[in-house]
Amino acid sequence: MITYRNIKGEDLTPDEVDANFRDLALGKANISVYDPNSKNASAFDMANMDESASSKILTDTEREKLAGIAADANKYSHPANHLPSVIAQDANNRFVTDADILTLNDAEAKFAKNNAFNKTFGVIVGTVAQGNDSRILNAIPAYDRSIVSASITGDANKVLTITKQDGTTVAANFTDNEGIPIDDVVNSLDFTTATGVITALTEEGFDITVNIDGRYSLLGHTHSAEDVGAEPKIDDPLSDDQVIVRNIDGSERFEDHGYTNTEVDSKDDATLAAANAFTNQEIIKGVYGIEYDRTIAAPEVTRIGDMEMHATLPVQSKMRRCLQADDGTVNYYLDANDSTLREDGAAAILDGAHGQVMVEIPEHWEKFEIELKINRALFSENSFYGAHFVPKMYVSAYKAALKRTGSILSSVVNSTAEYRGGNNSATNDANAATLLGKPSSRISRINYRDYAQNRGSEWFDMDYQARKTIYWLITIEYATRNHQTATNANLTAEGYRQGALGTGPTNLSGGDWSTFNNYYPLYNCGLTNSLGNNTGEIPVVLQDFPTAGLTKATQANSYRGIENFFGDIWEWTNGINIKIEGGLGSAYVANGFKKSDIDYLGYKSAGNLPNGNGYISEIQFGEFGDIIPKSATGASSTTFFSDYFYLGSDGLRGLRFGGRANTGSSAGSACVYSTYSPSAASATIGSRLCFFAR
Repeated sequence: MITYRNIKGEDLTPDEVDANFRDLALGKANISVYDPNSKNASAFDMANMDESASSKILTDTEREKLAGIAADANKYSHPANHLPSVIAQDANNRFVTDADILTLNDAEAKFAKNNAFNKTFGVIVGTVAQGNDSRILNAIPAYDRSIVSASITGDANKVLTITKQDGTTVAANFTDNEGIPIDDVVNSLDFTTATGVITALTEEGFDITVNIDGRYSLLGHTHSAEDVGAEPKIDDPLSDDQVIVRNIDGSERFEDHGYTNTEVDSKDDATLAAANAFTNQEIIKGVYGIEYDRTIAAPEVTRIGDMEMHATLPVQSKMRRCLQADDGTVNYYLDANDSTLREDGAAAILDGAHGQVMVEIPEHWEKFEIELKINRALFSENSFYGAHFVPKMYVSAYKAALKRTGSILSSVVNSTAEYRGGNNSATNDANAATLLGKPSSRISRINYRDYAQNRGSEWFDMDYQARKTIYWLITIEYATRNHQTATNANLTAEGYRQGALGTGPTNLSGGDWSTFNNYYPLYNCGLTNSLGNNTGEIPVVLQDFPTAGLTKATQANSYRGIENFFGDIWEWTNGINIKIEGGLGSAYVANGFKKSDIDYLGYKSAGNLPNGNGYISEIQFGEFGDIIPKSATGASSTTFFSDYFYLGSDGLRGLRFGGRANTGSSAGSACVYSTYSPSAASATIGSRLCFFAR
């Protein structure tokens, strides 16, 4: 039996139990069973609840107010720091930044006006000049006024000594061609700061002009205006080997011309006129060159200078093939007329065992000058006024082969697999399209330089300075800018060369070439060995070209031992980078042996390229005779420079010179494309090997 009790522990009767369960079932849980105050009412009715000191009943108003208080409204903590924005600033309280602090720390200490930089202002030596101090002359540099005296000592070989205000001296040597003994003082002295030239008048009446920075030394032998005519004078020599020379700017000087009085007198007027036509200067013995008018389309140029040198060609005639060791030593020279022989007639070994087959180009002097619309190029074995020295260099006789073991750039006649040309594919070794004995290709400019350096630190791939020098040697020798002019072994009546190098290996069909060997080199190294150091063309018949049973008659050429200077395959040329931005190109030439394939650091600007493709009508030229295109409009394959220029897309580009086997009349010594980056490699691009003694 189940017993039910209320919360007080009292037993409930069955009726009470039934009543309570019934109320629960009806949801009347608010009826309290426990009723200690005998209210007998709902325990959840607020009116039936009792309050105490710690328990209070909230009214509706109090509950509404409590509901409007935000969470955590009573948890405020005062911050340890305040932002500057909440702090008021005034005249006595300002913020300073870190930059303000650095500026204050770097500020000079306050100094008094009379002690500026530890030097007192004043008007005597050792003080700082100010205001209208007599020591200050507007627009006259201090160094103009630093010379206080000058004196001359010596007889024929004299010394002009300049004493400056600080007590130091500057001395300059000069020659008195009359050899008058003199120990004299200078009556007047004029120093031109723009040129560094001092002009002095001595007590004896001699007018002496000296450049104290050493660029040149002149003896001014006093002449009246009537003494110096509009043209250079050769009939008033100061001595047997000196003449008065009128400079381009109209001033006069004395200079060695190399001829004695008798020799000068023996020259006929026509010879002297031709010699003097090149410049407003007297001829200098041994100096020869060419000039051309930039506005005239004909590619032919005019021979100038010492006309006898155009017959003997002292610089060009010393070019010769040799076998060169890796340390730069010449093992032996080759026969002048047959490169398969040594100079002494013994058999030459051209396969690399005795060294690299190179062409020696002698040291010489070059000068390039511009007068109005006339460009001039002058060469000599000896130093002459304003000329640049060109050291001896060696350029490979053939386009460069590659010794596969060790990747060493080479110049050899070798048909073994060790020197296989092109991309070193053996696919055609047994047929006419073989790459055995051919120059290398499909190598980037970057790698060509590295492969040359594998032979030694003084070895390089084809260099721009070398190519430029060869270009001018050809142009001066043949008096034409069109180097594809047909060869002509006959001399002119004066004994000068005529013609040029001929078409060369440039006259093939591109489609036939592709069919034959996919644009890899066609011409074996050494095809022109029978020419020795001479210039000319050699007939070449390509077998099974483009397909079995067919042949193609073509030719290889050589300039004084340099085989195929243009044509067959392009030549990557180092030492020059091209920057193309927005379709506009600029050339940068390396300054020395530092070469880069990624930037222009250490390079000097060499002018802007044409903004489109075309035959070259003008080159940069300048003081170094740059053969970089400047204009490519209004020209053709038979006018101006007769070679083609092609501009590439934006980026750092290298230059490849010469053209290739199918370029035709667009090819030539100055033909140049700027389409590839130095990292590019192509079947139609090779290079050469060069040696420069540092």
